[in-house]
Amino acid sequence: MKKEDLYSILGVDKQVSTEEIKKAYKDKAKIHHPDKKGDSENFSKLANAYAILKDETKRELYDNTGNTEVDSKEKLINKKAIQYIASTFNAILSNFSDNTKLMTVDIIEEMITTLQKSEMGHRNWVCKQETIRDNLILLDNRIKYRGKGSNILSRVLVEKIEECNRIIYNTEIDIGICGKAIILLRDYTFDTLLTPRTRDRTDAYSLFDV
Repeated sequence: MKKEDLYSILGVDKQVSTEEIKKAYKDKAKIHHPDKKGDSENFSKLANAYAILKDETKRELYDNTGNTEVDSKEKLINKKAIQYIASTFNAILSNFSDNTKLMTVDIIEEMITTLQKSEMGHRNWVCKQETIRDNLILLDNRIKYRGKGSNILSRVLVEKIEECNRIIYNTEIDIGICGKAIILLRDYTFDTLLTPRTRDRTDAYSLFDV
């Protein structure tokens, strides 16, 4: 079941200011408040929408992910970091066909290096999207509309700007995941001084020697 849009509950557009959100809440609260013989369920939805949208952090999270839990971003990063470590470890293991090399190469540093490269790629992608977004904002400011109807061009540009913001937000989460995974890997060490064991044909019979 699709969740009801918080902006629709308050009866405002997504681009409105915090003050406009506050005003919309007060106006609707006068109608839906139980003390005014309003519906308690509707008032509860209204209060919840206002509590989220009046807070800049919560509002940003909701706009970019549709999620209303403030701590969900940190939880997501912690959960995904563990998955990143597992997938990176599996990828490195699959690249080592030589078991001797597998035992002598510092696997931890290999994983950290791989994650650092991934983090750098994400950062470059954020920079690219920020440039695109800033150019779209500049373009929106330069296009002047003198008509009386809906500003179609501005609406298209705003949608594109919001899309860039979503991409930037989600990619910054990926950056956080890589960073968290690297921190977790720093708790490990790899002993390169141990000599890898090489089996010979007599090993298979050693347990049966009398």
